[in-house]
Amino acid sequence: MRHGHAYQNVVPFLSKYFDKGKFGRIFSNLPAFAPDTPKVRFALVDMGKKGGIMDAKDDLTKPSVELIIDPELQINNPNAPSITVGMTLWDISVVL
Repeated sequence: MRHGHAYQNVVPFLSKYFDKGKFGRIFSNLPAFAPDTPKVRFALVDMGKKGGIMDAKDDLTKPSVELIIDPELQINNPNAPSITVGMTLWDISVVL
């Protein structure tokens, strides 16, 4: 599967760029980071699961806004007040 292509059960929105994948306008020649295999899918699910390496360990009984604005709730997942919200993720996607 090419980078940015949807799986069969996903109904994409109409776009003149869809044939280039989800990120076709920016990364039109970017290949997939890994082959689409059961092993790769399992590894990705494992990374994203509760307790996995991507788990921020936030207290999910608290309202989401509180997790963002209350410093006492950011012990395991601190904010970076010197940058705009979302820039970390955007920067990572550009670097990768």
